[in-house]
Amino acid sequence: AKRSVIVKKICSIVSKNPNNLNITLKSGWLEKKSDRGMSWSSRFLVMSCKDLKYYYSEDDYKENTDFALGVISLKHIFNIFQLNDTETKKDFAFMIYTGSWQKKNKEMGIREFYFAGRNFEETETWITYIEFIRAKAIYDDFVYSFGKISFPLNNNLEKLEGFENVNKEVYF
Repeated sequence: AKRSVIVKKICSIVSKNPNNLNITLKSGWLEKKSDRGMSWSSRFLVMSCKDLKYYYSEDDYKENTDFALGVISLKHIFNIFQLNDTETKKDFAFMIYTGSWQKKNKEMGIREFYFAGRNFEETETWITYIEFIRAKAIYDDFVYSFGKISFPLNNNLEKLEGFENVNKEVYF
């Protein structure tokens, strides 16, 4: 039930601002594990329709929104899942595994990010936001590249150029 409330809230914000990918959908404080994995520090996170940014503080964000410590592209997230405290020695932690991110505006490669909320509910809320917006970012990127599609595909393939003589049975 809580997930559906979050999804409705996101849909409401996005529908009011359909062309603004930079609108803030969620912001707040989480603990973030350092690059080297030695310590945890508080970071201020801001999520838009396209990325998740983290800053030293809310003041840093307000002073210069374009210069985040790190930017995780939502469409490049491979996986996100909650961890137990024996894996991280931190309660309410979750991991984001991404193929692309930026550090101080420099493009970086594959990385595992570890974040932790203050309690289970906060962690679950962040994970829900990230999962939903990640799916939206992937869908939006697909639509931008290939156009909109509808399911089932087997009824629509004949409308696509080059698919006139293709076996129309498609299974997912």
